[in-house]
Amino acid sequence: MKQTKFLKSFSLLLVFCLSISLFVATPVQAQSLSASPNNIEIGPNKKITVTFSGAPGNENDYIGLWRVGDQGPVGFLDRQVISSKTSGTLEFDAPEEPGNYEFQMWEGNRQNKLATSNPISVDWGKASLSHTIGTHYIGRDKKIQVSFSNAPGFQYDSISIWEVGGTRVISHQWLEGKTSGNIQIKAPQEPGSYEFKMEGNRKSFLVKSSPFKCKFGPVNMKVSIGSPDSQGKRKLTVQYNGAPGYYKDAIGLYKVGQTEAVARVLLGAKTSGAIELTCPIDTDSYEIQLWAQNELFSNNMFMLAKTLAFIPKNGPPPPVNQDPNNPLPPLADYKITILLTIGSKNAYVNKQLVVLDVPPFIDSGRTFVPFRFIGESLGAVVGFSKDTSGRVDTVTYSIGTTNIILYIDKREATVNGSTVYLDVAPKILQGRTVIPLRFVTEALGCKVEWDGQKMQVTIVYPA
Repeated sequence: MKQTKFLKSFSLLLVFCLSISLFVATPVQAQSLSASPNNIEIGPNKKITVTFSGAPGNENDYIGLWRVGDQGPVGFLDRQVISSKTSGTLEFDAPEEPGNYEFQMWEGNRQNKLATSNPISVDWGKASLSHTIGTHYIGRDKKIQVSFSNAPGFQYDSISIWEVGGTRVISHQWLEGKTSGNIQIKAPQEPGSYEFKMEGNRKSFLVKSSPFKCKFGPVNMKVSIGSPDSQGKRKLTVQYNGAPGYYKDAIGLYKVGQTEAVARVLLGAKTSGAIELTCPIDTDSYEIQLWAQNELFSNNMFMLAKTLAFIPKNGPPPPVNQDPNNPLPPLADYKITILLTIGSKNAYVNKQLVVLDVPPFIDSGRTFVPFRFIGESLGAVVGFSKDTSGRVDTVTYSIGTTNIILYIDKREATVNGSTVYLDVAPKILQGRTVIPLRFVTEALGCKVEWDGQKMQVTIVYPA
């Protein structure tokens, strides 16, 4: 009996000692967690490798991805269960939103956080955009090129055109996974300042380019007027080039001061060519205008060029003002030459025939010419006033900074508010007002030359 008790006590002591020795001989391994790489540029299919050790080996232990600062066993962005593994490596998809992230190892019971990895910084790469546009001339279906590099590489990365300082996108194009290269984008259709912007995966604007300008290019018009037909009407021919090429671009004949065209021809997407208009037979002043109108934005019309005022019945218009919305001083870039022959109704403006109602004549040693013909051939704004009986009593010219008032049958005039005196007075002849040529033309800034043998007067403006 005593021997049996001894054996039982010895067995219990042996088990206790073995337990103590195992505990001392097998220490618990410390948990560790690390992630690589530390810095990631956002892009498709980017991966993070996570190395862990010292996991307890429970069935539902897991490693998850959190934003730095987020706490708790839930709220992870991604996680993987490591089952009964105590060490190893895992591969995670890298986040596609900028920020600082970390991995955490948790026991399956979600009660104990075992380890936290090093932080990982995720951000967009330094993309770039460049172009060599400077100024782009607007036109139908035109495209402009931009170069790009270090785009993220997503299918839905894009480059778009924006108004500088605006909130409206003009056009855009998907990069379809490309990270660098050149692309063509539909150009803006309205004048203004623009810039390119790159957007990453429809989420964030990454970079913008230097600005560039869009405007309509130079437009040229050459206008000629044919001889009168049996009804006294003339065909007006306009040769043009430099139109933007929209289907609704048009050239029209407008009465000065009116917005509705007397005659109008659509250019039909042509950038150059010639059109014909039929001229009125009245003595009102008209001008020819070339308009651009994008068919996609039918309310947006832009006048690109126009002539100065002229009377179609009398002959050809003066040269074209190529910048009608910001005109230079009248005719600053042009020379107008008028050739008159005493006693002849045939006059020439820049070598084109004009038939006068009243021929030039000499009276009291001074040459008289039709009042309206001289003014409008030079591009002046002409006017008149009548007395109470309905008879013309004053005529006026205005060109640049010069304003002239002439009084019928009086030898005084007003030039820019100052009174001056004439050798001879303006008069009315055959129902037409005629004025002393040299005084008026020199007051308007012309050079006047007289050829006594040919009985011809040459007027050049500006002098």
